[in-house]
Amino acid sequence: MQTGLPLRLVGYSFGADIALSVGDERVTGWAAVAPPLRVGPPPCAAEGVDHFLAGAAGRVAEAVLAWLRDESDAP
Repeated sequence: MQTGLPLRLVGYSFGADIALSVGDERVTGWAAVAPPLRVGPPPCAAEGVDHFLAGAAGRVAEAVLAWLRDESDAP
């Protein structure tokens, strides 16, 4: 097993809930996409995006990938 590499967890819905529950010190970041509502405040209905990311899944994926790329460039 390689050591010293950043470990980031990404999950959608139930997977986001599971990712957020991991308390391992090796984890350096989390991306929780559409986590269950008990995790945070209800979404603003005026933004037009629901739990299933209707019409926005591609933009969400691009944002998560950009975050992962930016984080991998960080010292």
